[in-house]
Amino acid sequence: MLKILILSATWARGDTPVLHDRAPSEAVSRAEAYGAGPSWDLDPLRPEQLLSATQAGLVGVEPTCRRAVATGPQLAKSIELASLLFQRRAWDRADDQLRQARSELSCLVDEVDAAQIAQLHLMSGIVAHERADPVAAATAFDRAHRFGSDPTTDGSLPWNGRLASPSHGGDEFAAAAERLAAAASGTLRIAPGVDSGRLDVRIDGRSVPLAASDALPLPVGYHHIQVVSGGPRGRVVRTFEVDLRADRPIVVADPRGLTDLRLAPHVGTPAMADLIRAAGFNGQTWVVTDTEVWTLDKTWAQVPRPVQADPLAIRDQAMRRRAVGITTLLSGALVTSIGAWGRATNVAAKPWEQRATQVEFRQTQARVWGAVALTGLGGMAAGTTLLVVTPRPQ
Repeated sequence: MLKILILSATWARGDTPVLHDRAPSEAVSRAEAYGAGPSWDLDPLRPEQLLSATQAGLVGVEPTCRRAVATGPQLAKSIELASLLFQRRAWDRADDQLRQARSELSCLVDEVDAAQIAQLHLMSGIVAHERADPVAAATAFDRAHRFGSDPTTDGSLPWNGRLASPSHGGDEFAAAAERLAAAASGTLRIAPGVDSGRLDVRIDGRSVPLAASDALPLPVGYHHIQVVSGGPRGRVVRTFEVDLRADRPIVVADPRGLTDLRLAPHVGTPAMADLIRAAGFNGQTWVVTDTEVWTLDKTWAQVPRPVQADPLAIRDQAMRRRAVGITTLLSGALVTSIGAWGRATNVAAKPWEQRATQVEFRQTQARVWGAVALTGLGGMAAGTTLLVVTPRPQ
């Protein structure tokens, strides 16, 4: 009971996460037995506790909306107004309206249309070119290609001659397509526990059906990702704008699917590793299943079962140590008694021993017997220590 109280008081301060399928106290005891460290340094977690959000979405990534939410019709209206200003070549006013539309894109609660957003970014690139802003133009053209390219046919977004002639940024538009085609790949992964029949993922405006634990290669850089989940009040859309890196996958997860997740089928897999890392657990993480114990550091590693000593051998060893302790204690007591007697008989000279050599001899003998007594005391201390630290045989 005392151990359980200590564990309960120290879980919140644990530094080493321990994912588990068992009860928390059992998981901590087992991880401790396998060498994870002292119990007060272990933090037992279930998979759903890796996530801070309660809704399906991207692990470790917050929605990018910094304003009121926007609906699909509102975004379409903003793009229409921006298009009218664009056609009038009112570049400054068109730029303001396009910024408004892009801010609404970050806050969408409806599913986005890829073709519509590709044209939004294409207009933004042309306006930036006309306003002599090459950095903004390159960014806008890159995003236009991300929304406008068809990954199923490897078709890239063509220049829209109805918006403007290629002289309004056509070369920069083509260069952005080349850079995107040569970009390194990152990964979007579906975490364990995701029900692909209830959860949809839209990347840059296109639905990407994925099975649980699947991974999708994507070019690094900007991506507009929407996680669409079913709920009691209908479909819920969460919008994220992310900067994908080659060395850190983006992971889609659903807390409800992790509540009853059994770790055993997923331990050792890239999907579980990416989920743990995306949740911010970058040090050593322990995973305790019903039958195995694993660690995740740079890679997965199964921890070998600790060697269990023979109970009879432990009992025999304890009995031998206690026998040695008792023998040492008694021997020390005997030697101490003899030494004390010898010193007592030689500590003072007899009245008839008047010569200096006789007095010096007795003093020397007293010192020798005193050393014998001290040796016996040391033996008594050693024997007592062995008896104290050795458990009583059961």
